[in-house]
Amino acid sequence: TGLTSVTIGNGVTSIGDYAFCNCTGLMSVIIPNSVEGVSDFSFYGCSNLTNVSLGTNVGYVNDGAFANCANLEQFVCYAKDVPQNCNNQYTEYGEYLGTNPFENSLIEYATLYVPDESVEDYCMDENWGRFGTIKGISSLMKAVVSPDGSTITFYFGEEDGSRQGTTYTIDGTASTPEWLANAATITKAVFDPSFAFARPTTTQRWFSGMKNLKTIEGIENLNTSDVTIMSYMFLNCQSLETLDLSHFDTRKLDKMGYMLQGCTNLKSVDLTGFETAACTSFYQMFKNCSSLESLDLSPLTITEGVESRYMLNGCTVLKNLTIPETAANLNNSSFVTVGTSDAPCELHAPEGFDFGTDTSGAFQWKSGWFY
Repeated sequence: TGLTSVTIGNGVTSIGDYAFCNCTGLMSVIIPNSVEGVSDFSFYGCSNLTNVSLGTNVGYVNDGAFANCANLEQFVCYAKDVPQNCNNQYTEYGEYLGTNPFENSLIEYATLYVPDESVEDYCMDENWGRFGTIKGISSLMKAVVSPDGSTITFYFGEEDGSRQGTTYTIDGTASTPEWLANAATITKAVFDPSFAFARPTTTQRWFSGMKNLKTIEGIENLNTSDVTIMSYMFLNCQSLETLDLSHFDTRKLDKMGYMLQGCTNLKSVDLTGFETAACTSFYQMFKNCSSLESLDLSPLTITEGVESRYMLNGCTVLKNLTIPETAANLNNSSFVTVGTSDAPCELHAPEGFDFGTDTSGAFQWKSGWFY
């Protein structure tokens, strides 16, 4: 009963039978894209569960999966195809033998949010169609800039008049977000806990040009599992000193060019959780991060032919660099201005890595100087 929220880890493919049955203190559940189904009675009897989010690949929600969850308010399902009950079994007279996935959950008083193009399909389904209100997701991702222009808050939900300031809808189609009209005055960004239910497909230029942005709160609530473009995301954020991006899910990411370019006061950035096998561009990713002294690129996967020119150009005080096993695929100009022959950068590489040159002293590699 002490468990109040659950975020299922990426990589989990199904929620087992009775997994969270009768967890009466549970109030919110976030299920990632990797999960393909919710099994029998997984969340049965979670009487205080109010908010649920299902990822894009959920294909089935079985018998009693959310039965006796009488306080459901917001149920978000990103699957374009309506998840089915794999246990659908009927007698010869048409009587259902199992338990409705939402049995006794009063979903007629709850709101279901689904992909806009799938609203009609969900409405017609015998189980999902029982929700009192069924709406498209697209209008729920919001950003609001405070009246004094100093704070931008990202949240997920309907406008209820409780947030003061100018509100912008994040529809994923604009290459330059409208809230950047306030870029010069914003000093703080906040990701409200509700934003953990959102699934943006791009974060391109979200903070571009916010030269006075000093703090980002709740960035762990930014779910990047569907994001394909992060280009220019923190371009010229000259006041940021640290960034922890370790929770970012980058498996769908295609482009990261210019992502941190011009973050002149950035001293540390954590990329621990990055998986970038699908990424095609790191172009000028860290260009002119002129305060960065140490950088660990080992989580990155650099595929052959990837655009990585001038990746660290202007990182003139970099003293310590760790590279991945696939670093040989980097462009020959990736590390321009990193180190000098008199003051080379300390380089850490996987054991047995072949630099193709003598490394017994200071040596030049990918246009940078190392030892």
